[in-house]
Amino acid sequence: MFKRILTAGLASVLGLAASAAMAEPVQLKLAFFNADTDSTWTGVLRPFMEAVNADGKGIIEIQGYPNGALSRNAGQQPQVVLDGVADIAFATLGQSAGRFPNNGVLELPGIFSNITESSYTFTRLVAADKLKGYSDFVVLGAFGGDPSGIHMNVPISSYKDIAGKKIRATNPTEALTLRRLGAAPVVLPTPETVEAIARGTVEGTAMQSAPVVDYGIDRVVSHHYYGRFSNAPLAVLMNKEKFESLPAPAQEILRKYGGEWMADRWIEATGGANDRAVAKFKADPKQTVVYPSEAEMAELKTIYKDVIDEFTAKDPHNKELLADLQKTLEEVRADRPVR
Repeated sequence: MFKRILTAGLASVLGLAASAAMAEPVQLKLAFFNADTDSTWTGVLRPFMEAVNADGKGIIEIQGYPNGALSRNAGQQPQVVLDGVADIAFATLGQSAGRFPNNGVLELPGIFSNITESSYTFTRLVAADKLKGYSDFVVLGAFGGDPSGIHMNVPISSYKDIAGKKIRATNPTEALTLRRLGAAPVVLPTPETVEAIARGTVEGTAMQSAPVVDYGIDRVVSHHYYGRFSNAPLAVLMNKEKFESLPAPAQEILRKYGGEWMADRWIEATGGANDRAVAKFKADPKQTVVYPSEAEMAELKTIYKDVIDEFTAKDPHNKELLADLQKTLEEVRADRPVR
């Protein structure tokens, strides 16, 4: 009798052990609103998924959904995550109106010199919990870009040439900067830009160079002017409730390949794509590439200072945000090599 009980108990224990060993890894869905040929997908999101899936074998597995399979609306990606349509999503934060109220400090003109500065400063500000709006998310990746250029379907040799022109902007702060420069800004999602230029809704766009190629905007513009106009913060967001429901080893793996690890991939992939895009424009005799003279850059900095002063005057907290950003930027410049 005792032998039968012992045998049955042993079998039960072994069965539980076998079930645990055969347990399926936690499955997560990652949404990307653009094509799987985009440099963000090939150079950042896919390597992130591959690293997590390899390191988390049997613990966690991410399935990617590019090409807008879960949602094509760039501005709705944070809500897609909160609604559980996806667990993780790449988001263009400036197009999620009002959701991230402190991000304006990251969008100010003339602050950043390159993609390394903008991406690491944002990454560290988020890690230090300096920015409001992220309480429902875990920020796995926080990115900036090389400062925006203006890409037009009409000649532009000076910032003064955009006066009265309708220019697509990524976010409200960029729109404010363009307005101060005399343009008529129109905030539009990036995927709508080609059609807007082709139809004459706008005559150009402010953005960094890689998306001009990735989205086919270079088919409808031929003049490029680089004046460090703005920065567009982007992020890989995860539903915080979902993250906290994961076993500790899965959380650790996600954090391991988030943060500065993912920022490095972004800088390499998108920074390289920006460089290749500019080289492509310069090599094409039908395209023109212009950088402001030293004197014109001084004029632009005066206008940018007005935009920055307006931002800090809006809210006492904005002055604190700018001080935090500048302190963090100094640290980044001291310890991170520029791409």
